[in-house]
Amino acid sequence: MDEIVQQCLDAHNEFRRRHGVPPLSISDALMSSAQNWADTNAVNGECRVIPSGNDEIGENLFAAAEDSYEGEEPWIDWYNEMNNYDWENPGTGSGDIDHFTQMVWKDSTEIGIGSATGNNGWTYFCCHYAPAGNIQGQYEDNVLPPGPEDEEEEEIEEVPLGQVDLDEDYKWERRQG
Repeated sequence: MDEIVQQCLDAHNEFRRRHGVPPLSISDALMSSAQNWADTNAVNGECRVIPSGNDEIGENLFAAAEDSYEGEEPWIDWYNEMNNYDWENPGTGSGDIDHFTQMVWKDSTEIGIGSATGNNGWTYFCCHYAPAGNIQGQYEDNVLPPGPEDEEEEEIEEVPLGQVDLDEDYKWERRQG
């Protein structure tokens, strides 16, 4: 498995562990669709969502200029949207939340991961999920708060590389700044 794919899968599953939801597994079909969409965005030089009509696939996208891209940035930024989430009013927040909620959506069981670099030097990153998350009326059952041992971590800066041991606790650095 490609290092970036493994790193992304490990990060997703660590974040999901924090929220008490099952790990995601790689889907060949979703890998293909995510890579195709990352390639399309790279060729077009834009970060666009899949055209509407496919409600079966959830999606997270990220694009960054070559000199500002730091490898783990997509899923760290997505997960840190948790700080915007309004736990008292599931499905709402004070800013972007959809990337975070899709990452930890309990009913999503599969993921596909793609990345591509365009002629403009930008890296385009795409994750596809099935079944799709972010379904109105289902947030309370699918976006669970972090466990007590993880609540103190407001923002994360990095995730461990390699295979995640879902039984092991990790120490996370706080983002300084």
